[in-house]
Amino acid sequence: MTILILGGTSEAKAICQQLANIGRPLIYSLAGIVRQPVLPCEVISGGFSQYGGLAAWCQRRGVQGIVDATHPFASRIRASASAASTELGISCWRFTRPLWQAGPNDNWHEFNHLAELPCLFKASAQTSPQRIFMSLGQLDSDDLALFKDRQLLLIRSAIPLQGGLTNNASWVQAVGPFSLAGELALLRNYGIDAIVCKNSGGDAVAAKLAAARQLSLPVYMQRRPEPVLGDERWCTEFSTEQALVLALKQSYLASSPNE
Repeated sequence: MTILILGGTSEAKAICQQLANIGRPLIYSLAGIVRQPVLPCEVISGGFSQYGGLAAWCQRRGVQGIVDATHPFASRIRASASAASTELGISCWRFTRPLWQAGPNDNWHEFNHLAELPCLFKASAQTSPQRIFMSLGQLDSDDLALFKDRQLLLIRSAIPLQGGLTNNASWVQAVGPFSLAGELALLRNYGIDAIVCKNSGGDAVAAKLAAARQLSLPVYMQRRPEPVLGDERWCTEFSTEQALVLALKQSYLASSPNE
């Protein structure tokens, strides 16, 4: 029995490490090439469309279980995992990080789409923010054009923006986890007066929220997309990687490796 792990997150790598000793073939999949992780299994990248979709690829490779530990905003691959598990009648174990929650000393403003932000800036603060830390990953030229009147857009991502930068944008290449001291230094060095980020959850990139709290900066938090609901016959949801690993081991350790 082969298990496919849809990864790209720190939790996915942890799940893979914990499953390495169960005596079943594992395949770890990344959407793109940012950093190839060193894992005790086959690692693939580039997506499944070239193979006719995820279900066709799973059938070809004899996959009998899918672990979906992708980013909470990766709606497309999450939907594909759910659809493939239903089509093939195989289990899908989905890990979803708990949401970040605002505390009493936080100044958060939630939004759904970037196009809402210019109006939200005006409505939520006496002085509209001008030097903004955009912690959103990849942004295209249309996204950046929404903020062409700002003094500075500080953009941090693992790889360069595919559409290039506007004149008011500065790019920092970095991959988490990030420390509180490092985030405080970044915000101070660039004179940042607001943060825009996704509600990704998890610990790896949460330090920016503590830094914003310490510096009394507003945070504009993008809500997660509507969750992808899987077929309950095949899909099971987990909020910790430990619970997912335990459930998977209980389901398959007693079965034959050749099933």
